[in-house]
Amino acid sequence: MSAIQAYRANCCCTYRWLARASAAILAVTWLLAVLWEGVPDHGVNLPLAVQTGIIAIVFGGYALGLRYEMAGAIVSLVGVLGFFAANKLLLGAFPTLGFAWFALPAVLLIVSWELQNKERRETAPSDPA
Repeated sequence: MSAIQAYRANCCCTYRWLARASAAILAVTWLLAVLWEGVPDHGVNLPLAVQTGIIAIVFGGYALGLRYEMAGAIVSLVGVLGFFAANKLLLGAFPTLGFAWFALPAVLLIVSWELQNKERRETAPSDPA
């Protein structure tokens, strides 16, 4: 597919690359925030360890989505929902809604997957029988 085709309206490639770009931006931003804040002086406690593990699941979903879009999207969405649930259970409050941005790449991957399937159905040879 050429670059011109990739930017037509409702093209699955556009959403796929938007998902990849947004995932990369979120990953780099999160990594910079972790490096800026550092490990707390009192060490790593259970809520921090759980949050870090769940964030790893979200980023693992992003990586999986590079090859398997729907599977990566599902893993990422489960991670985002798990992060909200873990914060509520461990800290007694939901995280700020800004964390919902971590679901954006997953949503874009789902849109890309659906558009790709739609394109395949439309271009598939019809059975004359």
